[in-house]
Amino acid sequence: MGFLFSGLFWGIILIFLGVTVIINLIFHVHIPLFRIIFALLLIYLGFRVMLGGNWGGHSHCRSAGNAIMFSDATIASDSGDGEYSIIFGKGVVEAGSIFGADTRRRSLRINTVFGSTLVRIPRNIPIAIRASSAFGGITLPDGSTTAFGETIYRNGACRATADESAICTVNVSAVFGACRIEER
Repeated sequence: MGFLFSGLFWGIILIFLGVTVIINLIFHVHIPLFRIIFALLLIYLGFRVMLGGNWGGHSHCRSAGNAIMFSDATIASDSGDGEYSIIFGKGVVEAGSIFGADTRRRSLRINTVFGSTLVRIPRNIPIAIRASSAFGGITLPDGSTTAFGETIYRNGACRATADESAICTVNVSAVFGACRIEER
C-alpha cells in the first residue's frame, strides 16, 4: 500500500485531474475521473493480490521476465534480451554494469509505465539515448526534458568517437511515468 501514499501516485492523480479539467473546458467532454481512479485502484489491488505483494512497504523485485511491478529494485546485470519494464514501481538501471567489458550488449530498452526510473550511464562509454514520452517526463543528463514526443541525446564519449560500431544505444520510453538519466 506504500505506492498509494507516495508522491508519484498523488502526482499522477493531480495530472489526471488537470488534464480532465482542460479537456472539459476546451472540448466540452466530461471524463469521469473519480470512477477511473477507483477502477485503477481496484486493478492495482487485484495485481497486488495476484502477485502476492508485500503490503507493508518495500518488497523485493516481483518480476515477470524483466519487469519490476509494484516494487523497488535495482537492475545491474544483463538478463538476456536487454528490455526492462518498470510498471507501478520504482527502478534503478545501472547501464554501466550492463554495458561492461564482460558483456557484448550494445543496446537496451527501458520502459516506464506509471512508475519512476533512474538510469545511470557511464561517461566513458559512447552512448546514444533515444527518449520517447507520452504523458510522462524524461530528464536527460544535459538537463533537457521531454514530456511528449521524442528526442535524441549523445553523451560526450559518443560525440567524440568516430567508430559507429562502438556506440551503445539506450531506448527509453515513459508513459504516465518519470524517467531520469544521469551520467557518472
